[in-house]
Amino acid sequence: MNKTNTAGVDVQVDAHLAIEGRFALTLNAFELNVEFLLPGKGVTVICGSSGAGKSTFLRCLAGLERPHSSYLKVRGEVWQDSSSRIFLPAHKRSIGMVFQAPSLFTHLSVRQNLLFGRKKAKPRSDLEKSEYLFDSLMAGLGLDRLFSSMENEEGEEFQGIVHMLGIGGLLNRHVGQLSGGEMQRVGIARALLRQPQVLLMDEPLASLDQRRKDEILPYLERLHAELTLPVVYVTHSREEALRLADRVIEMEGGRIVRSGTPGQILYQATSQGDDVRSEFNAVVEDLESDGLSRLKIGSSDLYILSQGSVPGDSVRCRIPASDISIALSRSADSSVLNQLPCTVIAIERSSIPAHLLVKLLLDDCETVLFARITERSCRQLGVLPGKSVWAQIKAVAIQA
Repeated sequence: MNKTNTAGVDVQVDAHLAIEGRFALTLNAFELNVEFLLPGKGVTVICGSSGAGKSTFLRCLAGLERPHSSYLKVRGEVWQDSSSRIFLPAHKRSIGMVFQAPSLFTHLSVRQNLLFGRKKAKPRSDLEKSEYLFDSLMAGLGLDRLFSSMENEEGEEFQGIVHMLGIGGLLNRHVGQLSGGEMQRVGIARALLRQPQVLLMDEPLASLDQRRKDEILPYLERLHAELTLPVVYVTHSREEALRLADRVIEMEGGRIVRSGTPGQILYQATSQGDDVRSEFNAVVEDLESDGLSRLKIGSSDLYILSQGSVPGDSVRCRIPASDISIALSRSADSSVLNQLPCTVIAIERSSIPAHLLVKLLLDDCETVLFARITERSCRQLGVLPGKSVWAQIKAVAIQA
């Protein structure tokens, strides 16, 4: 394991699985200059204001831009190195790409789109796939025969991805009959069927209305829980970042200014409204007989109401700051099941009168919690940055 500092925040990753590189690129008056080390598993969200360089960074990873100075190593394989004149073109990179508008073949069914997206012995770009289809037709092989032969090759992986994204009922429909959210799910499935080493997603929900976003986000969370490949996800949305990210990179002016966990980056010590909540992933360890699930977060157990998850599943937990209280010691005679050892890392005034927002770091892991308490409670308990405390959370207060 290597522990490397990126933009001022320590990250610990497996060097053999990591995505490591640097890009220096000038586009008209814009300059991108980044150095990075991304984990080889989980979702890394790139956020920042418009014009910060998020999409340009993603295009460099994809090989769609060629920086004048660059280095990129993905899971031990060097994809580009300007000093050695190495540059693997985009169509030869083992990546899946998902944009705002999915690039589907509108004259084909969903099943046919997915079969065409599946990885071949030699990867093909969309243009090459179109040429292959045209050449097949010119050779007298009709569409029915062409796709019939492809359908015979459907396997467990195909069925697994279809099930994971909930598109089994769409397979025989034409793309033109789909909603925006359905089209995006098909686009994600097609990208995954290429068996990529990296999945790149450039604001995939930006063109959808809130109802469609709400429709697709649970499927993205499911991807987050089940995929073992790294995902680099660009978004403006704080909600998407909080729900999906394992790590967050914040960009500004073509540079990485901060990186860390969602709690570290998205919930800095700044005044917030009454909607502040803690968000994190925890793994289901066991299902209790009394309707509770026991999760593991760091070295601590966390109990929530069972939601249908099974042991091994990753669950996204959300806790309003008003539902977390603070104690100086663990209580043996309390109805509160969850009592987690933490360290106070920041205290700030809340937008709610007489209240404070206390930022807590859970012991043995990087999870950040937020507790809203009164100024009097803070004063009576002597809560100060650096103090060891216990976060108390009712099982019924955890939204999962």
